[in-house]
Amino acid sequence: DHRDLHLSIRRQRQMCIRDRAERIICPSKTTFNDLVKAGFDEQRIRIVPLGVKTRNVDKQQVKDLLEENSINTPFVLWVGTVEPRKNIPTLLQAMQQIPEIPLVLVGPKGWESDLQSLIASTGDRVKIIGEVDEVTKHTWYQAASVFCFPSLMEGFGLPVAEAMSHGTPVVTSSTTATAEVAGDSALLIDPKSADAIAESIMEILYKPELAEQLSEKGLERAKKVTWEDTALATADIYREVVY
Repeated sequence: DHRDLHLSIRRQRQMCIRDRAERIICPSKTTFNDLVKAGFDEQRIRIVPLGVKTRNVDKQQVKDLLEENSINTPFVLWVGTVEPRKNIPTLLQAMQQIPEIPLVLVGPKGWESDLQSLIASTGDRVKIIGEVDEVTKHTWYQAASVFCFPSLMEGFGLPVAEAMSHGTPVVTSSTTATAEVAGDSALLIDPKSADAIAESIMEILYKPELAEQLSEKGLERAKKVTWEDTALATADIYREVVY
């Protein structure tokens, strides 16, 4: 069927890249390991982390956004393309354990992404925002009390770095590349455990000292993840090949 054809084409492209590319750039050690397992020559792989652009958001922008969306309490934010690996069903199960706290989902639909059926059991505490522009996305990051990103698989996890750049405390997976991005600046959880996700979110919500500590650590870590560094490291790899 269509999906089998797509997978066949993808495998052919992968084999072509694996056999012919002089260098292969990937964004994390996790992806490096995945490439090696897939048969790529580790001597040709280079790790170049992605970057984050710091964007200033003022208090009025946050106030206006919250008023527009009728949010007047702390809330949990998730940002990304809606698809199975993002693990939204488990996040929703976790939110059922946290009374009165809204969950805001920001981002476009991907595949197998029927959110309406997923949120049927959560009442009106889940707000589906959909795709937004960059300014609005970063305003959501600034406004959030907790950013939760419990993906089952990520090559990097740019939303984690973006959330940290706004000082928003992060809860994310310990089993994929987001753990590399966050380091000790977030609470790392088993993404398959709704209980673990709920517990970590509540820790941040109800322990101001912890929230402040994670905020400060996240801000410092995000400063070290820049697109300038990404560009310079990529240029160095081009020089390897050319010279």
